[in-house]
Amino acid sequence: MPITNFSRFRNGITINDIPLILTQNKNGNVFWVDSSNQTAANGGKGTFEKPFASIDYAVGRCTADQGDIIMVAANHTESIVAAGTLTIDVDGIIIVFMGEGDSRAKLSYGTLTTASTLITANSVTLINPKLVTTLDAIHTAITISGTDCILANVEVYGAASKAILRAVLIENTAVRTKILGYKFFDSTAGTQKVYSIGISGASYITLKDIHIVGDFSDGNIDNSGAATTVLSLENVVLNNLNVGPIPGFTNHANTTGMAKNLDIRVASGTTYTTSVGKINWDNNCLGYNADGYGGDPIGTSSGSSIEAKIDAIDANVGDPSARTNFQSLEAMIGIPDAANSCLDDIIRSGFDSTAITANLNGSALEILKYISSSLIPDMGGLVFAGTCDTGMTGSTTTVVCAGLAGYVDDSFNNKYYMQIILNANAAGVAPEDQVRQITDYDSTTGTFTTAAFGANVEEADKFLVLHESFMFNGLDIDAITTDSLQGKIGTDTELADRSLFDLLGGDGFTTYPAAAAPANDVSLAEVARAIYDDTDTISGAALPAAPAADSLAAFIASGGTALGTELADSKSLVDAIGSDGTTLSYGSGSVLGAVGTVVMVYKVLTSSAILQAGVDVTAVSTDGQLMIEDIYMNTDATGLAGGTNFQLETDNAKGVTVFFAETVANLGANKTENIASGSVTAITGTVLETGKKIIARATVADCTGAGTITLAIKLRRVAAGANIAAA
Repeated sequence: MPITNFSRFRNGITINDIPLILTQNKNGNVFWVDSSNQTAANGGKGTFEKPFASIDYAVGRCTADQGDIIMVAANHTESIVAAGTLTIDVDGIIIVFMGEGDSRAKLSYGTLTTASTLITANSVTLINPKLVTTLDAIHTAITISGTDCILANVEVYGAASKAILRAVLIENTAVRTKILGYKFFDSTAGTQKVYSIGISGASYITLKDIHIVGDFSDGNIDNSGAATTVLSLENVVLNNLNVGPIPGFTNHANTTGMAKNLDIRVASGTTYTTSVGKINWDNNCLGYNADGYGGDPIGTSSGSSIEAKIDAIDANVGDPSARTNFQSLEAMIGIPDAANSCLDDIIRSGFDSTAITANLNGSALEILKYISSSLIPDMGGLVFAGTCDTGMTGSTTTVVCAGLAGYVDDSFNNKYYMQIILNANAAGVAPEDQVRQITDYDSTTGTFTTAAFGANVEEADKFLVLHESFMFNGLDIDAITTDSLQGKIGTDTELADRSLFDLLGGDGFTTYPAAAAPANDVSLAEVARAIYDDTDTISGAALPAAPAADSLAAFIASGGTALGTELADSKSLVDAIGSDGTTLSYGSGSVLGAVGTVVMVYKVLTSSAILQAGVDVTAVSTDGQLMIEDIYMNTDATGLAGGTNFQLETDNAKGVTVFFAETVANLGANKTENIASGSVTAITGTVLETGKKIIARATVADCTGAGTITLAIKLRRVAAGANIAAA
């Protein structure tokens, strides 16, 4: 059953709730299997509505290397009761197990312990299979002997006292096998499991995204029988619950390959793999034992792990007061007494440092004490830091700081400024960040007199005293030169008491400048005004009567003043017109998709394709009804042969379905007809319902031969946005 490839529909297509599956090539088949469907029967069509009853039968219906797909419906159970009950012996097929959780399609093993699935063909892919058992001691669930096979997203479930001893065996002939996503859910009790995945010396094997937890006698993964050439392990988690001790990965010493992001836990001991072989293990391959600590690099003993190194450091450091092999931490840091020996106190909580002696050549704390005691309280007389005295009366002009007493009277007058850097009572509130000029200084008390702050300066407030060289020429903006920063920005008069913040994002210009074209000595504001004057009314109520040539306004509504009707919300001109200049769109609100617009469909049919069963001329119509106005038909130099009549019909639910019929004899070489010229039936107009299509059909017998007939179908939209395409 050939499947149409609908590449334009990213989420697929269903017709009458039947999904259309994209096959690997145009000749590929899609068969459905669903034992839960009452209509399921082997020997049927194997469609979604009438599926096969078993996967094994569906495999037999496939053709090798044709890209056939078997879709196994959710809730299907394939009963595997003996060796090879399911044998996949057709190359290049894909089997997809649908569903999630309990409804996931499954392979169920029972009746005999030898019950098994055999993959003997090449290039077989199983996607999403779920393996379950109703019997204890299933010997081997899946055996792969074909090449280039893939198992993807596998889940294996044991049951209470029912175990699958070996879930997957990759034989030595199964080169390039990939298992991409595999989870093993352990059974409770039951016969001792051997391994979950076994490899018998095959080459180029990939195991990726593997998670296996269980009690295995030979390891979660067994690769010990023969060397594997190029084994790739990535994102693998193995947890062997066997207390033997038994490793999680048994490996042949000559196996080559790469291992990345692999974690192995064993129930006892530190042997995570029987051999590292010749595999390259990255730094994220770790082994864990039952102690619950960090992992060991694969292939090493626990003594060389990070965990062991930390234990060694802990043993060496021990009790600081008992060490004799090197100086104590207290001695190296420089703490003079046992009461202050806690590093937490030193680093985080603080401690009494009065006993620390400043020493440039001493311990770290002694050096810090030296630096602290040697700091000059001011920066060469340019910057001074101070804190307002406790008990100081709040004032906008008087600041008292005993810590800055002792300098010469009036030494700060007029040439220094005070900036409040912290409002101790209300951080971030005035006078914090304000700067005022100092007009007087009393050295006896450390009292400063300043120009008035915007709010009271109070006790505990912090401030800086800054020399005028840090300021902008004494903040006298009107007196500055054009070479200064203020000169480049503009004088107080020029900016009309507006800052750059005001101009860029605050209150804006006091008077906005007039428009001017870009030129020397023209500001950005003037150019911005010119741009605005030319385009602002596009979003306003009216357009300029005579917009500037080549302006946006001229292109939208040149010569008029009204904007006209706005576009609907979230719609563009492309939506309204129906084309972006390259691609056409026939939406219901577009010009191209309006009621009354014409849709043309072109289709060439080969005579032998015109059958009594019918052949689609069009796909189904979408988004509304279409009127069939005419159909123009031309045959080639051979024309049609076979059959009795050639007729065109719809699958409408209402009305007459056949609207044109002509004898095949009249459609020989180089004939031309239209909808009105049919000698058998000629209905000159009919309506194609939404979701319906046009079908060509032969009567009495199928048409034959290689001749062709070309159909040009003219339809007119009855509903906005209605559309149809050739089949």
